[in-house]
Amino acid sequence: MARSGEKEVRTLPFESDQPIREFGIRDLKDRASEVIRSVASGERVVVTKHGNPVAVVVSIEDALDLLLASSDEFVRMRLEARRDLEWQG
Repeated sequence: MARSGEKEVRTLPFESDQPIREFGIRDLKDRASEVIRSVASGERVVVTKHGNPVAVVVSIEDALDLLLASSDEFVRMRLEARRDLEWQG
């Protein structure tokens, strides 16, 4: 259940069974330690400014996965693999 200043939302396309919590900037400042503990255990948090999403706080593992998934080399390898599969099938 969401606390004061915090909302449970599902507005971002993350693959997760957990609801994504939303914190305003002021609430994030007041509860930073709690948010970091939650994120370290796998939760994702949306940070809002005046009710609009402006940032996402994720674990370092999730951040590295996101960076890898969008790296030029990984994208090139994925496209080559897709072409190879199409050629074989």
